[in-house]
Amino acid sequence: MGFYKLQYNDNLREGKLIEAQKDSIDYEKTFEDWLENSPYILYDDEGETVLWISRQEGAKIGDSVKRPDMIGINSDGNIVICELKKGRAPREVIAQVLEYCAWASRLSYNELNNIFKQYRNINGKDKELINEFRLTFNFEDEEFNESDFNKGHELFVYAEEFTNSLISTAEFLSSAYNIPLKLIKYVVHRTEEDDIFISTESLLLANSFRKKGLTEYSYDRWSEDKKLKDIVYDYVLKYLEEKNKNKFTPIDIIRYIIKDYPNMKKSSIRCQLIQDCVNHTSRKHYPSGQRDLYYLVTKGKYRLYEKNDGKYNFEGKKSTN
Repeated sequence: MGFYKLQYNDNLREGKLIEAQKDSIDYEKTFEDWLENSPYILYDDEGETVLWISRQEGAKIGDSVKRPDMIGINSDGNIVICELKKGRAPREVIAQVLEYCAWASRLSYNELNNIFKQYRNINGKDKELINEFRLTFNFEDEEFNESDFNKGHELFVYAEEFTNSLISTAEFLSSAYNIPLKLIKYVVHRTEEDDIFISTESLLLANSFRKKGLTEYSYDRWSEDKKLKDIVYDYVLKYLEEKNKNKFTPIDIIRYIIKDYPNMKKSSIRCQLIQDCVNHTSRKHYPSGQRDLYYLVTKGKYRLYEKNDGKYNFEGKKSTN
């Protein structure tokens, strides 16, 4: 995949495409920093994010202690494991993430909570994982409980290059055994003006699976042509008009949408409402692709955003300008 800068003077039609140079600096740890600060890039334009709970956490595997690069929780409460590699991904990376997954799949809520609190360097009952999860993913207290965590998993491998053999192996594991593995190629580019761009390309569009039994998984990643964010907004308008109301809750919209789109993830709808709500403080977790569509009236109650509500930044804070 090429990454180009358009070089032109006054006439766009006379422009030339100049390829941006791949940067030779070792960005493995720096890219890990970027990913830690931007967890939403794992899901492209799906309006979702990850709540990171660990970076380089010690995992007791067999007789040794290994350190997965990033561990998080997705909007279903499932474990997300992300491994980053500089240059070409080694053949053993798949075995590596599967080992991490086997270890993480056995973690109880209390263990996940302890890992999270150590990662955030926090103490106190008000700083529990369950509270941060509910805030990040728009759940009311009674809707998601400690027992709902770690019912499934997602695996991501980021590298600058993958061999055809490794891709074929990953495709086999995904299709034959429903292993939810996604391979993402990244390239760091630097322009002559020292601007840095990162291009990403999904090489293995693995499904995300939620565990239903010992060996049975169900597909739950959105794959329709129409964007999820547009469907959510359309159904908010439809709900308010048909019910003759001016306020709504996430549950109202979820129930309304699921009737027509039974395969849409409920958690994705929740995330999309946060992303497009101007004054929701958890909006900061979804900075990519925000639209100013909704206004949070009280906890769990929304209405449509109006211009006289004022201007808000990407973190849901009111602008002073």
